[in-house]
Amino acid sequence: MTKSSTNKIMMNSYKSKRMNLQLLYRAGLTISFLLAALFFSTVRIVNGQIVRPVRYYTFNGNNPSVDSVSSVNLNITAYGGTASHLTGGLVGKYISLKTSGNLIDGGTLLLDTALTIEFLFRSGNSPGNNVNSTTFFRRGDGVFDIQFAYPNFYFKTYYKSSSGSYVLDEMTVTLDGVGRKSYGYYTDGNWHHLVFRFSGNSGKKEIWVDGQLPNGFSKTVATGYFENPSNGNRTFYVNHMVPYQKILGDLDELAVYNYGIPAALIYKHYTQAQQGLPYSFTNDYLGTLPAPSPVTAGIDINEFPIGHPNPTESATDQLRHYPSPRFKPGHTMYPNFQWIDPHYFASRLQPGISDAVAIQNSINIQTELAQTYNYMLYIGGDANFNSAWKNLANQNPQWKVGMITLRAQIPTKLWSQSLPNDHYLQNSNGQYLNANGTVQNGKFWRPTAPLSSFSSDGSTMKSRVQSAISGLNRPLDLINENGEVFYLYQNSAMALDPVVTAAKNASGLGWQEFLGSKVAENEIAYRDAILSLPQLANTAFSEYRIDGQRDWSFRYEYMRNVMTPINGRRYATSDLYPRWPSNWKTWSGPWHGIKWMVESRHYEIQAGDKLFSPFVAAGWDANPENDIRPAQWMGLLKLMGILGAEFYYAGYFNEASSYMPPNPPPNDPKGYAWQAAIPAYAQAITSRYEDILKNGNVLPGDMMNDYVSPTCPGYQFSAGDVRKVVMVRKLDNVERYAISGTIQPNTNMIGNVEPEGDAMISLNNQTLNFKIRKQGSTYIYDNSSPSNPIFYQLDAWHEASHPSRWSDDFNIEAELYDNSNVTYNLKTTVPAGTQAGDYRNFTTCITFPNNQTSFTPIEYQINIRKTAQSTMYFWVHARSRSGQTGMSVSMDNGSSKNIGCINDTNLVWYRLD
Repeated sequence: MTKSSTNKIMMNSYKSKRMNLQLLYRAGLTISFLLAALFFSTVRIVNGQIVRPVRYYTFNGNNPSVDSVSSVNLNITAYGGTASHLTGGLVGKYISLKTSGNLIDGGTLLLDTALTIEFLFRSGNSPGNNVNSTTFFRRGDGVFDIQFAYPNFYFKTYYKSSSGSYVLDEMTVTLDGVGRKSYGYYTDGNWHHLVFRFSGNSGKKEIWVDGQLPNGFSKTVATGYFENPSNGNRTFYVNHMVPYQKILGDLDELAVYNYGIPAALIYKHYTQAQQGLPYSFTNDYLGTLPAPSPVTAGIDINEFPIGHPNPTESATDQLRHYPSPRFKPGHTMYPNFQWIDPHYFASRLQPGISDAVAIQNSINIQTELAQTYNYMLYIGGDANFNSAWKNLANQNPQWKVGMITLRAQIPTKLWSQSLPNDHYLQNSNGQYLNANGTVQNGKFWRPTAPLSSFSSDGSTMKSRVQSAISGLNRPLDLINENGEVFYLYQNSAMALDPVVTAAKNASGLGWQEFLGSKVAENEIAYRDAILSLPQLANTAFSEYRIDGQRDWSFRYEYMRNVMTPINGRRYATSDLYPRWPSNWKTWSGPWHGIKWMVESRHYEIQAGDKLFSPFVAAGWDANPENDIRPAQWMGLLKLMGILGAEFYYAGYFNEASSYMPPNPPPNDPKGYAWQAAIPAYAQAITSRYEDILKNGNVLPGDMMNDYVSPTCPGYQFSAGDVRKVVMVRKLDNVERYAISGTIQPNTNMIGNVEPEGDAMISLNNQTLNFKIRKQGSTYIYDNSSPSNPIFYQLDAWHEASHPSRWSDDFNIEAELYDNSNVTYNLKTTVPAGTQAGDYRNFTTCITFPNNQTSFTPIEYQINIRKTAQSTMYFWVHARSRSGQTGMSVSMDNGSSKNIGCINDTNLVWYRLD
């Protein structure tokens, strides 16, 4: 069949399906243009044929707006935006779009059965550029919309099917894998070739990345065609005018086609770009297309305890053998609280474990937690366990002790259905309402109900506490109440109750303020009844999840009064329970990530509470491979220290267990023992900037809490990549900062994030560059003397693996000495030619004055955790400024030994056996 006859048959066939063309397009010129486009798009593309786009912007000429194949130039300034036209791209010149960019008008774009858009993209890599919700391209009437919004690609099409119905397809590719299916692949500051391709004839929809069609990046939809109504907005738009949807990055080699281009041409264009060449449109690539790279991977076994999925070392031995946290000696950080149930942490109900064995295990675990990991002891629970725990507490008055109360388990009178009718929320007709204002048979507490009706809650719990502490001959330091007995009512629900409305109006408060004041009033009465026990005269009281979150928590300014001060401060108790790797950023239902924390902190800080004590749990799935792993968790908790976390309520919840033998038993603690250690590792790092923690404030950063509806600071500094989270805390009235950053993964697949990456932030009008890791990297930046800034790391020794797999070596930066009775000068150096503020390659060392011979010794505390330790050696990295010098070293207060041959002016390793 000849080419001309093929075209004729296709055109006639298409016209038979599209008899409404004459109704839609009356102007002869328009019809001719459209049919020409249809004619071209239906030609079968063969090798060697020229495949011509309808738009092609190389950006290589003097004018970045010029279309190389037609006269439809980009109007970059149509909506007041700008674009930087720069040299040095992957293919010559390119345009860079930042916060000053805006909607770009690309003129009328007519489509028929297909669409392909290909381009080069590089994520923003300068301060303030943060890829989050990016709209790349769309047509004004919504027939297509291409977005890159954390952590997904979106490729939306709206067209008419062959049967005449309209089809809206929102193709989503979640970037939760590795390689091309990892979000970080696109935010690494490198150029990437992206192709979005849709064919209405075949129903194929695809997203090509760097010459490949990855697994999961394609789908099949209904066949059909795009419409081009003359009364619709057919404008091709680049970028967006809404701030949180703007392109914050670089574009080059943008080509638009009204047909699906061949796979071979896609690969050819990718290879041309890698060679620095513009696209050529002859479909003549004869080579083999490479197989797509893997987008999934297994877990990193090093993130799990030895022997996973059947760990070989007991929870007790793991805690004893993990590297000990390096708390600053003499710190005053309040101890952490055990919400990892000591009964089951001690292997109670595990096969072959008797209660007698579990009790001894629990004593060993509690001793290790208090002695090494800065936890308070725990009492309460089953009688035999509690007796052993009280004995442990009595024998160790140097350790604080706490217990948990659960008002819900009394059960609380707040849930009683038999109180007088005036105790329940109801409308003007006397019908009972729930928290949403819906009429129902069940009865809900009325905020105006008299306090006296619920006093039995406090009396009952007082009696239980008295029984639990019987035989404790030392103070009980802290009671933590679980709470969760009040419902958060909607304003509209309370407004339906005339009694509540009258009381609220008389109070002069808003609805949520009134509700918060009434809940706090009730909680305080309950608390005071318990604390009236003479033995509890100095006992502090806290409650779970009293925090500043404005939409889903009771008003913090009232609820904070439920907490009694600890060392003169009230501590909010928000919960960081992300559970899954992908949930670190926002939250899903009751499982909260960073967004919840920063929104809570905003109002807590406004209320005057600059420190807090969050509940934290990395996950408690029956399959630990679904839980956040140690490195990611440690990175998140280090950020909490910057936000003001002084101590943690460390939790783990065996929610799937029946707690009744034989099955199902609680999860085996050998798999989650690490969750008790990680909060202590993070707290120990915080202890090394305790002055900044307690005498400073977290900085608001340059990111807001939400891109769509910002309501408060995000307390984060943009590092050019939303996976790279950086927070900063500043010492009051001094240019001294604690900076912590982490690279957060979306999955536990090995390779989802790089082990280490660059972070670049703008701090106090200065650009800072430094390295960050998944497990967190925390620095001290002292710019109090701008001519001699000091920059050093507190946690370089932390590893990304499970703590049972960390090195046995003791590696510590010299400037992190442990004795507080000395102050030595520090000096930070960087390679010659390094820009100010670039600390990606730095050395900070202790300096000693010339000719001084008498020094107060610098001390480092080393806690050897492995019993089968081989011969140990002492190494020091040192140099001489001039001539020969030396040092003496003493171990365990023994006789000193000398290293007396330090004469190299470069840093060299010296060993003392």
